[in-house]
Amino acid sequence: MPRLPPPLQTEWQTQIDFVAEDAASNSEKLERMLTLFKMAEEFDSRIALHRGELNIDGEGQNSLLVQVNQIYLGGGAGMVCQ
Repeated sequence: MPRLPPPLQTEWQTQIDFVAEDAASNSEKLERMLTLFKMAEEFDSRIALHRGELNIDGEGQNSLLVQVNQIYLGGGAGMVCQ
């Protein structure tokens, strides 16, 4: 999951939380897992726009967060536009 673009990570997290629940049946878990792969395939086949924060100066109190527009060309390439 860390290698996925942030918009896709957010979508995946809700599905993964459901899969981790004990109350979900095996068929529901399988359906959710298949949905994850379908979401990744769809994301990889389109251009996605995302607005998010980018950490500029490192970690902790010295970090600088900047609001940026991100353009993803599929799942493997992205660029940041301010």
